Amino acid sequence: MTRFRHVDCILQCFLSLLGILVGAEVFGALLAGAWAASGLLELPTILTSALYGLALIASFAIMVPFMRQAMRVDPLTRTTEGEQE
Repeated sequence: MTRFRHVDCILQCFLSLLGILVGAEVFGALLAGAWAASGLLELPTILTSALYGLALIASFAIMVPFMRQAMRVDPLTRTTEGEQE
């Protein structure tokens, strides 16, 4: 039984790292898209900064629910019905 606990821990660490990777990919993709759009449209600096801000807000709007769902299904942070927090 002890061996499976270690395997579960390693698997959960991997899934947590995968969540961080997905979050970084979302942030990078949206920021790169904002950079490309501002370059193609030759936007002034203030509009480019505003577009970066929108990309940042959009990336958080995508990452936060994703990470909450990942934490909800994570067996290391989930409590069973009989346990108290």
